Amino acid sequence: MTVRIVAWNCARGLHRKIDFLLSLRPDIAIVSEGAKPEIVQSKAKSFMFSDGLWVGSNKDIGLAVYSFNELKLRQHHSWDKNLSFFLPVEVWGSAQFNLLAVHALSHHTPPKAVTNSQTTARALNHYRQFLTERTSVVGGDFNASVLWDKQTPKSPFAAVNQQLAGIGLSSVYHTLLSESIFGHEAESTLIWKGQGFHVDYLYAPNKLVKRDSAPCLRKFDGQTLSDHFPLVVELDL
Repeated sequence: MTVRIVAWNCARGLHRKIDFLLSLRPDIAIVSEGAKPEIVQSKAKSFMFSDGLWVGSNKDIGLAVYSFNELKLRQHHSWDKNLSFFLPVEVWGSAQFNLLAVHALSHHTPPKAVTNSQTTARALNHYRQFLTERTSVVGGDFNASVLWDKQTPKSPFAAVNQQLAGIGLSSVYHTLLSESIFGHEAESTLIWKGQGFHVDYLYAPNKLVKRDSAPCLRKFDGQTLSDHFPLVVELDL
């Protein structure tokens, strides 16, 4: 089965952006900075999905995974509340695979919070068995680029990329666009203070990537929807 996966930081207010999300025709949607599914649905009554999971410390902003087209979701028992913005999900139905949804915190986050790549590296270590016990995908807002590795020398994103490569997962964007150098991507996923950065990723086994799939990044005019652009990939799962 071809599974279409969307990863998007919606920058809050998902209920106002449902039409755009659904226009991407996801089978699975990883949504950062969204409210709990029941809150979104109460404000956008036309929003229909097969299953929805959410984690976060604030009911109005967290990390959600939605499924469509009768795919079912189950939170894996290995979920660690201390790694709260990483959500391990078992996907069941016409496609069966494991998904680790990611919303890593920015390195601009206050000191009391653990920052992006450091947290991501810990999460990948913790969920290694989950990610290797069956076909797996990792995706979301990593809030990281090798361009910032000098600012976070204890937790470089290059090391995170190597961790993922070590379990057979590659960035689908880089595979599809034949871009081998991280930090020099032709397309940005985040516009911040007028500058573009590539900080959102979807990782999967190379053999599953549909080479004739739709463009990986979906742009929109202005920044009225979000400061992030969604990644859209198709995998043979």
